[in-house]
Amino acid sequence: MKNLYVFVFLVLALSLSSCSYHMFGGVQNLTEVQLSEDNFEMGKLVGGEAQATYIFGFGGNKKRALVEAAKKEMFKNAGLTGSQAISNVTVETKTSNYLIVSIIKVVVSGQVVTFK
Repeated sequence: MKNLYVFVFLVLALSLSSCSYHMFGGVQNLTEVQLSEDNFEMGKLVGGEAQATYIFGFGGNKKRALVEAAKKEMFKNAGLTGSQAISNVTVETKTSNYLIVSIIKVVVSGQVVTFK
């Protein structure tokens, strides 16, 4: 009987546990700006996020599609005008695993720069 309790405890402990990890990466800017003059002003921080759920490794979008969706949301939230751009763009990825289910969340953030 004691072995049954140990077995049930181990099954519950393993099935209710999860693991998670983060990955941080930068996005390369394609814009070249000369910063020798004080002709710009740093503005607000903006961000966007996207998430996908996988069961047994199937479902959801690929990571690249999640990054693109998060970028699209970030630009929408920024509401840029003609003399603005986003700099210091960062991509964060969080993966959470629960037995057969994995959840990937991508957050893209940056800072609005206004040129005078």
